[in-house]
Amino acid sequence: MQISDQGLALIKSFEGFRQFVYKDTAGFPTIGYGHKLKPGESLPRGVTDAEATDLLRGDLVTAERGQCLLRSN
Repeated sequence: MQISDQGLALIKSFEGFRQFVYKDTAGFPTIGYGHKLKPGESLPRGVTDAEATDLLRGDLVTAERGQCLLRSN
């Protein structure tokens, strides 16, 4: 399954765009349309809308494959 353009636009409208890294409500460094930075990932110059969209699409691959985003210890 792959998200439609309309589905992507809906997620983007809920997430909102942030060009530079910020702390989300849980305190995680986040950028773009809710992309949580991975260990070692740094985007000090920020991202464009197109780059943020690419990050979001990459983040959605896990969900599209039906894989769980949470890991238990």
